[in-house]
Amino acid sequence: MEVWVEDDIIREGVDRSIIIVDDCIINNGKQIGMRVRIDSEEGQSRARSMAGSIEWILLEFQDWTMIPIENIIASCDGGPTKVAARITSPEQA
Repeated sequence: MEVWVEDDIIREGVDRSIIIVDDCIINNGKQIGMRVRIDSEEGQSRARSMAGSIEWILLEFQDWTMIPIENIIASCDGGPTKVAARITSPEQA
């Protein structure tokens, strides 16, 4: 498991080399994934289509009452793509 933190507080053991530029996830100057906003079936389809072709898919949800993350995880199961979800509160975790 990995935890990415988006604040300016320096914490021991937290790697700050990952940044997001537009929708690209960059690690030490190399693109390793994409951020996908999930607010419709189109967003889910876009995320599923990336399975196997990138290292990371970072999901952002418009509405946490409908969580399609299981379908996206299933699309990535057994392949090289890892799934991350952006959360803003402990309740979302």
